[in-house]
Amino acid sequence: MNVKADLNFFGILFFSGLICCSIALAGDELEKTSVAAEVNGAAITRGEVDAAVSRYLPQAYYHSGVSGEKKLEAEKKALEGLIERELFFQEAKKQHIRARSVEVNQRLDEIKKAFPSNKAFKDALKQRGTDIKTLKRQIRRDILIKKLREKEIDVHLTDKDVAEYYKKNTPKFKEPESISLKYIFIQFRPTEPDFEKKAKKKADEVLAKLRDGDDFAALAWSYSDHASKVKGGDLGYFHKGMLDPEIEKAAHSLEKGGISGLIRNDLGYHIIKVEDIKPSRQVPYDEIKDKLKKELTGSYEKKNKENLTNRLRESATIKYY
Repeated sequence: MNVKADLNFFGILFFSGLICCSIALAGDELEKTSVAAEVNGAAITRGEVDAAVSRYLPQAYYHSGVSGEKKLEAEKKALEGLIERELFFQEAKKQHIRARSVEVNQRLDEIKKAFPSNKAFKDALKQRGTDIKTLKRQIRRDILIKKLREKEIDVHLTDKDVAEYYKKNTPKFKEPESISLKYIFIQFRPTEPDFEKKAKKKADEVLAKLRDGDDFAALAWSYSDHASKVKGGDLGYFHKGMLDPEIEKAAHSLEKGGISGLIRNDLGYHIIKVEDIKPSRQVPYDEIKDKLKKELTGSYEKKNKENLTNRLRESATIKYY
């Protein structure tokens, strides 16, 4: 059980017996209890928003190290997340979803186990200005939301479901031809006199060494102005449409092991070597089934969540302050 991920105790994160909460962000109590929004009459306080923000921004940088724009973005994201949770909570109650006492007590025990002692747990509650009763109420709320998500959002695909999707969408799982390239870049330096002539001379020198059989990776390390020099000029694999048109044209005209001539553009001169060519292929189902199942599940659940949220928002009265 991941207590940190599963329980939203007013923004308190339990980890290794330590409690990290919004106290560090607190101003006066009036500010903490002021209303940031209402969802069908249920208030979301500024304190709750601040606590949620602490999960998006490192607390140490909340005031000094984060731009105003980034802070506002985090506050908006936090508030919308709290509004969504309130909508889900209200919908769970509307659907008569229940949290049994045994479930609440089990979660409470799991939280307590995150602390080195019962005293440390009680001290954390006291520091937060809350009590067991309030914590249990929040746990019950979290359980209702979780059960609603399980009912309305969660998707459990079978292997048959995934296989049928693959069969109906076979063309989607065809990999195009790809080529692996090594690369040397000689950059134009406009601030230097005769920069084009100097770059051309350097590029010609490198190309001549390659024609004489010198090692491409060693020359990339010694001459290239591209970050790939640290990997011997290795750029990895590309398929059509991923490269600069001039470089792509040259690459696809070469055989495996082939080295291009000088390719010039506004940035400088480029030399490429085709390390490998992988022909297009149909990716077998067995090779992709696990990844496909995960991606489909995520896609369907995202859509379900969007549909549920939109439906609840359409019928809700939400006020921002």
